[in-house]
Amino acid sequence: MQRKKVFNVSLFLDLHAVTCPGVWLCPKGKVAVRVAIFGVSESTKKLTPSFPLFFHERFHFQKKYKKVSSLHQVERVLHRAPVLLELLQYPQGTTECVKLAEFRAAVGDIIFPPGGDMDLLFSTTDTFPGIIGPKGEVTTQLTLTESGIKDNAVPTTVLSKELSFRGLRESRSKNL
Repeated sequence: MQRKKVFNVSLFLDLHAVTCPGVWLCPKGKVAVRVAIFGVSESTKKLTPSFPLFFHERFHFQKKYKKVSSLHQVERVLHRAPVLLELLQYPQGTTECVKLAEFRAAVGDIIFPPGGDMDLLFSTTDTFPGIIGPKGEVTTQLTLTESGIKDNAVPTTVLSKELSFRGLRESRSKNL
């Protein structure tokens, strides 16, 4: 009989900047990026609408998986879990926001990118003023711990990985 496990995923996403050379945003309203991972949505501070946008903000997302029994299953689940980053503008005098661009992928794609290199290339909407889409510069850090189903079980780190938008900073480490 296989013992019951809980896999705790802790994902840090550092949003350094959003760039788009040669593109001028409408100056009437601040811009921000909304990040949604594991069903949780958080936003950056609002900045003056001028590229490059330097955010230098860290987001922390956590998820517990109780119905998976192996690292392979966790990896498969992460390749189905959605990630959404939206570049939003908040026009002056209104509470509504306008979506300028978005980046959609799976969590697994940003923590295990093919080839090791990653740029978050946003898709533009009709309201975006440029021809090319913005690029997000991020670093991700994933820690995966495993524990028994009981509350008093001691978690064990089974994977710790950090990835920048230019490639790997640390490789996988298993401490089983």
